[in-house]
Amino acid sequence: MIRPAMVTQRRSQPADSLDEAVERWRTVRPDLDWSGSAALARLVRVAALVNRQVEAAVAAHGLTAGEFDLLSLLRAGAAGRPMSISELGAQLLLSAAAMTHRVDRLEAAGLVLRQRVHPDRRNLSLLLTERGRTVVETAVADRLAAEQRILAALSPVETARMDAVLRRLSGSLSAD
Repeated sequence: MIRPAMVTQRRSQPADSLDEAVERWRTVRPDLDWSGSAALARLVRVAALVNRQVEAAVAAHGLTAGEFDLLSLLRAGAAGRPMSISELGAQLLLSAAAMTHRVDRLEAAGLVLRQRVHPDRRNLSLLLTERGRTVVETAVADRLAAEQRILAALSPVETARMDAVLRRLSGSLSAD
């Protein structure tokens, strides 16, 4: 019987601990298809390692990754206009309570301002301060530098292939 996992034996890289773990499981449960397990485990591992480096780049500016995402959305996504807190929360997939906590911290740091732009006093918008603009623009440059260091291990062709494969996988898992 040819197992789908045998395809992994043709790789150009030496076996690693993930390959070994899958092989151990394959011995325990040969009735299951383990063909994609090492690849997905590697994807999870790489995501965690990338997140650590990217988070460190923005942490140098006093930001969490989530705060950076919110500031980035305000800077690039809003094109300088205020955005409603509920609109930001929807785009960031955050609850109202999580948004309140994040906005409170950014406002206390002087990076954003809450602003009433509608007659409805419950409808608040968020605007970057000059300090917020400076912080996010510096942080994005450092984040991109970290991304470039990470991707230096790949050729431009490999990076493009990886992007295409991950885009396809992401599309199959979500409606976005």
